[in-house]
Amino acid sequence: MKRKFIAILIAVVWSLTAQSKELTIGERKVIVSQTLEEKREYWISLPTSFKEGGYKDYPVLYLLDADFNSFFHAFTGMVRQLSSDATPVIPEMIVVGIVSQERVRDSSPTRSLTEYGGRKNQALSNTGGADQFLEFLREELIPEINAEYPTSGYQILAGYSFTGLPVIHSLYSSPEYFNAYIAIDPSVWWDEQIMLRSL
Repeated sequence: MKRKFIAILIAVVWSLTAQSKELTIGERKVIVSQTLEEKREYWISLPTSFKEGGYKDYPVLYLLDADFNSFFHAFTGMVRQLSSDATPVIPEMIVVGIVSQERVRDSSPTRSLTEYGGRKNQALSNTGGADQFLEFLREELIPEINAEYPTSGYQILAGYSFTGLPVIHSLYSSPEYFNAYIAIDPSVWWDEQIMLRSL
């Protein structure tokens, strides 16, 4: 009787423990940026095969707007699905999601007060910080990721809408820093279509 009671108790405790485990897709981290003079939050998702002290190196996808419209969830899910099928379409990769804090400042390659539609908007007075933001990526965040995780040296930069602008700007101004660029519906209307005119 005593053994049966202990067995039931162990089963109940194990069941409660199993049910309380969380399903996580990443981890929140903070870096203090000297370039931007502020703390910047980023989220990181590691491949299923990642092991501490392992021998496998991974490409890294740097995703802007990680906190926008559940992009981090969507991208990590797509990367996991496309890299884990019986015939993978892409390699497993580390996904680094950069949280937008000063989206307009960090994304705009030039200073402009003209919003979509051609009207002037004083809220755009802090624009033109894309070069500084890209410097933060190149000189601070990427080295931190490379030092902490097994990266292969292959880097992808992805952004959506307004954060598609620094993706295109990086491709034009410093193409050697990333191996691939994904600009989803970029805001090419910015500053009288300056990105298209640069092309």
